[in-house]
Amino acid sequence: MISSSVVERRLEKRQASVLTNHFTSSLHDISWLLLPPSSAPLRTTLDKVKVALRRDIWNSILTGLGSSQLQVYRRQTNSWQIFLKLGRDIPAVFCPIMKYFLPLFLLSALVLPSIAELPVLNQYVLAAVKSMPSGGGYEASQKAVDRLAANVSYQDGTIHQNLKSSKASFCSGATYIVFLRTIEKLRANNLLTLSGKQLQRYAKIGVQDGEDLFGRWNANGPGTAKLFTELGCGVNFTSFAHANPGDFMKIWWTDAIGKHERGHLVVYLSHTKKSVKFWSSNQPSGYGSKTVSRSRIKHALFSRLTRHDRLAKASGLSKKNQLLADMLRKDFTWTQVVKACRVRQTP
Repeated sequence: MISSSVVERRLEKRQASVLTNHFTSSLHDISWLLLPPSSAPLRTTLDKVKVALRRDIWNSILTGLGSSQLQVYRRQTNSWQIFLKLGRDIPAVFCPIMKYFLPLFLLSALVLPSIAELPVLNQYVLAAVKSMPSGGGYEASQKAVDRLAANVSYQDGTIHQNLKSSKASFCSGATYIVFLRTIEKLRANNLLTLSGKQLQRYAKIGVQDGEDLFGRWNANGPGTAKLFTELGCGVNFTSFAHANPGDFMKIWWTDAIGKHERGHLVVYLSHTKKSVKFWSSNQPSGYGSKTVSRSRIKHALFSRLTRHDRLAKASGLSKKNQLLADMLRKDFTWTQVVKACRVRQTP
């Protein structure tokens, strides 16, 4: 038979765990508020110290509050109220924060100047990436395109996306949704004005490769780069040294471009001498980030959004771009890509 003191101690530990969840949830919100979307390495580090941080906070709460005080906290449900009340009742609860977070925020002071230099439109793209779900599975098929088309629509002045219903995703679809969310955020901040007709064209997914906007984006070859060239909304370049987080990036795994190509469309995040990290819908898990060896990449083409005002030129685009439509049945050379998309070495 378990004694009442043991039961009471178990309840105290359970309540301390609940309070720890509330406290660290508020702390997480604060850290993500203070660190911009583009400071991904710092945010990753913050996530990694959570386990140790939670353990220390749990111990502080358990030793700092008596059984009667823990009962009082059971009536609290608001994370922010719990965060502030714990700070008043147990000042020691902030010691783990100082231990783990202060060095990180001092480090952030060193890297924030470079973050501030990140182009504003790249920051919008990264914020759109952050808003995307994770996982869901990967499926590169016409059925996946049809599902996406059925769940993206223009209604009541807004482009709506129901990603839960579209289920498994594919790389060009995932990055196009990021592009659409970037557009919607720019509109919400009164930085971009598009007519209903233009928005309808952006939201139209059920098209063939090379047709309209999504058909260009979804095509084999340099779909995004060619669309940016036609709209005049960005620059296309090849230099890893000049890439910024939030640039769109087309990867070719072989020399084949067009009919026989093997490629991947992503949002670039970072790179080292030997690897590159990006976000997209990736095999096999779906939405998320991935790191691959640079030695696997035969060609890389970055496309950076630089002129969001030019997105309004969508209504003037031809119904079809024949070059991209031909990518399904013809092979092309890298020289042809460079010429068609005005590719530079540096932006």
